[in-house]
Amino acid sequence: GVVILTGVIGSDGLISSVHVLSSPNQELSQAATDAVEQWEFDPTLLDGIPVETLIQVTVDFQLGQ
Repeated sequence: GVVILTGVIGSDGLISSVHVLSSPNQELSQAATDAVEQWEFDPTLLDGIPVETLIQVTVDFQLGQ
């Protein structure tokens, strides 16, 4: 199943304000949200100053074979 999320990369590089835009079920929504909230980024810089950045993330879950 595919889960589509939005969130904010803060000026500290951490993800916040994660929201599910689309998901086949609650369990995958929670798993995707839990995973994305652990990600860390280098902050986006605007004129050398860290700023918040909106992102959209697609998480594609597949059954193991």
